[in-house]
Amino acid sequence: MITMKKFRIGALFAAMLLVSMAFMPAVMAQPEKESADEFETIVDINGQITPKSVVGDLGEEICDGLIAVLWLLDEVIDDDRIAQAQDILSKGANAFRNNDIARGMDYLDYALSIIWNILYDWISQIPSWLYNELVDLLNDAQDFINQYS
Repeated sequence: MITMKKFRIGALFAAMLLVSMAFMPAVMAQPEKESADEFETIVDINGQITPKSVVGDLGEEICDGLIAVLWLLDEVIDDDRIAQAQDILSKGANAFRNNDIARGMDYLDYALSIIWNILYDWISQIPSWLYNELVDLLNDAQDFINQYS
C-alpha cells in the first residue's frame, strides 16, 4: 500500500515538473522581432505589436498545459467539471491553432472560471503543492488573456 502511494505521488511530481517545463517558457516567451507587415498582428496592452500566429502558439500551449495539469487534479479529486474544463480547453487550443484568437480567448476564459470553481469547492482535498501550482498557472493564463485580448 505504501509503495503504491509513493508511486502515485512520484508520478504526480514528475508530471508536474514536465508540465511546468513546457508551460512556463511559453507564457514568459517574448515574440521574435519580425516585420509586422508579414503577419496579421495584435497590439497588446503595452502597445507592443505581436504577430497573431505567436499569440495563437502561446494560447495553444497554455491550453495544452492546463489540460495536463487537470489530468493530475483528476487523479486527486473526482469532479465531472474537470473533464468539462479539459474539453473546453481542447476547443480553445484548436481555435488558437487556427489563429482564431478571439474564440480561443473566450474558451480559455470560460475554462478558467470552471477551474477556479473546482479549486474553491475542493480546496481542502487538494494537496497544497498542486493547489499552488494550479493557482500560479491560472494567474499566468489570466495575464495572457489580459495582455492579448
